[in-house]
Amino acid sequence: MQICRTVFDLRAAVARFRASGEGVGLVTTMGALHDGHMALVSEARAAHDRVVATIFVNPTQFGEAADLETYPRTEARDLEHLEAAGIDDAGAILITTHDDNVNVYLTRYCRGLRPDARIVSRSKLDRNVSTLYRAGADAVLSYAGTGSAAIWNHLRGDETVLVAQGLNVFRTPIPKELAGTTLAAAHVHRRTHCNVVAVERNGVLVGNPDPNVPLPATGELVLVGTDLAEAKFSEEFPHARRRQSLRRADRRVR
Repeated sequence: MQICRTVFDLRAAVARFRASGEGVGLVTTMGALHDGHMALVSEARAAHDRVVATIFVNPTQFGEAADLETYPRTEARDLEHLEAAGIDDAGAILITTHDDNVNVYLTRYCRGLRPDARIVSRSKLDRNVSTLYRAGADAVLSYAGTGSAAIWNHLRGDETVLVAQGLNVFRTPIPKELAGTTLAAAHVHRRTHCNVVAVERNGVLVGNPDPNVPLPATGELVLVGTDLAEAKFSEEFPHARRRQSLRRADRRVR
């Protein structure tokens, strides 16, 4: 987030955006932002590459001097709240309010304050997932995505973890076709678009496995992939993921 405090700075920023071919949307406010303002910002972000929101308190809008003096100016308060929450020291920021417009605003605001932090945001509606990514989120989880993953795990008796919208981590017994084959020779990613991130041998989970070590006949693979990649893996190795469904009481937390 770029903050401009003069007309000259604002015009220069907009000129840079337009010079690079980016469309610019304008949301005019006088600060004291609320959900209605953020809904306008969300709509502007969906329609434009860049959004300029003004929070300048214009004296000409007030008939009485007393109204101008008492009008709320909340920029410092917002910063104080974020600082009190430890935003300057946090390695990651989790944004999970029940209002997508607020989540978009907070994601954009926190990204401006902490360009180096990892930001995870929640979305009630699937259509707002891409908006949250554009606002600066590193990962976004929607209600529909997390809910469908939970239902799928319950019905299948499996353990698929949704780590970001459309990206899953799942375990599978090592396919018999890959036993004794190295990961370098198996070309799992080329065949399925899934990445092997760990191999379990004799109950020991080894992350970032050596691609030149043959896979054992027994054990499990831990893979990362999209929904389509996971389906492709099941199609390529149809027997690997067929395991007996487990009752809830029999499942172990790993």
